[in-house]
Amino acid sequence: MDGQDAVRLAGARVWIDGIVGTGVRGPLEGALADAVRALAALKRSAGPAVVAVDVPSGLTDARGEVPGPLLPAEVTVTMGAHKEALVLPPAAGYAGRIERVDLGLGPADAERTPPVALHTAASAAAHYPAPTSEDHKYTRGVVGVVAGSDTYPGAGVLAVRGALASGAGMVRLNSTRRVEDLVLAAEPGVVTAGGRIQAGLIGPGLDEARRAEALELAEFCLEAGLPLVIDAWVLDLVPGLVDRTRPAALTITPHYGEAARLLTALGSPTTRARVGDAPLSAAQSLHELTGATVVLKGAATIVYGAARTTPADGGAPGRARACGPEQGDGPERGHDPGGARNREGSGEPREDTHDPGGARGPEAPSSPGEPRGRDSARAIVAPLGCGWASVAGSGDVLAGLVAGTHAGARARRERDGADVHDPVAEAAAAVWVHGEAARLAARARHAPGQPIQARQIADAIPPVIGGILGA
Repeated sequence: MDGQDAVRLAGARVWIDGIVGTGVRGPLEGALADAVRALAALKRSAGPAVVAVDVPSGLTDARGEVPGPLLPAEVTVTMGAHKEALVLPPAAGYAGRIERVDLGLGPADAERTPPVALHTAASAAAHYPAPTSEDHKYTRGVVGVVAGSDTYPGAGVLAVRGALASGAGMVRLNSTRRVEDLVLAAEPGVVTAGGRIQAGLIGPGLDEARRAEALELAEFCLEAGLPLVIDAWVLDLVPGLVDRTRPAALTITPHYGEAARLLTALGSPTTRARVGDAPLSAAQSLHELTGATVVLKGAATIVYGAARTTPADGGAPGRARACGPEQGDGPERGHDPGGARNREGSGEPREDTHDPGGARGPEAPSSPGEPRGRDSARAIVAPLGCGWASVAGSGDVLAGLVAGTHAGARARRERDGADVHDPVAEAAAAVWVHGEAARLAARARHAPGQPIQARQIADAIPPVIGGILGA
């Protein structure tokens, strides 16, 4: 590019970028690299809008990594299927608004490894069906939550609000007196007594003093085959739990720093910067090392894992302390998250005598790497998030929402006798709803938006779910 070319380009308000497309693999080199580097520098000074054809020049890596120079775009018009580089972070941040042109081609090669999908309103709606007149709280899902502390009381409140906003029928909370009082003042329907649950959540706002309660709920859920979501510093406990986990049970929700710490603890040393440079690889490694569904939080959150085929009753549950069911509950799998401190009281906790397979059950996997009924792993990516959502407590709301979504799916499987469990799609639906709720709260769907706090994200979740159901 000579000086005259630069003058002409600098005077243009819109550039059409068709330099290279999807046929190039690896970083640009030689004259191409020099040209794209020069154009990117000129763009920074001249400020034109760039419209990329298919992909911005330089976004050549199918795993979303950015290996060399590139020309960022404000709009990318992509042909046929979405390209991984347009939806996976960090590359997605350089593609701008995506406009897809349907060329009438067949589906993309189904054998790609790993497959990547972009979550949409239609795919999210399937995980939030409207209740019927025959439903009750246990057919809508009950979440057991160990969250919050006197140091971080708000995290417990926000996690509970996220779970309730999912449409869950009930939340059982085990926390400190202060946190429980705050939660009950905001959400009087929350129950602080032990009993039947269909998913668990541990982590948001916990401190070291609550480790025993977190482990108790984790071990109960994993032995019973119930979905369990682990968030925040409690992710440090995951290496000690993976040998006991059933394949469908565990969802972890780390941000990049927590992911780096967990990978290092699992014997794969890395750093936060390296996770940020290659988040899909990090999510894949976490899944392979733990068997968990991984919700790797970032600008474009990646959900990585596998669908499962497991009995709707969770297989053979282990023994667990349980409160008696409420009248009319029917068969129960209960958890007493407080033992003697149970405020409502139900006598001494009893053991669940249904234990046909001991603590692991007869069909539990021998290791996380060989789970029973596991389908091929895949990634589902949410659209780039709303920047206004980067506030304290946003992740607590998301963790509660994921747990509530898992609980609702579990309840429907119990009701219908279904044996297919797709925790990846469930978690991805929650991530999509959370992102849309942030946009709605910030009024950022078609405008720059405005500042918000985490509680406003929780408040916006029900309208988003209602919107995708056509309510």
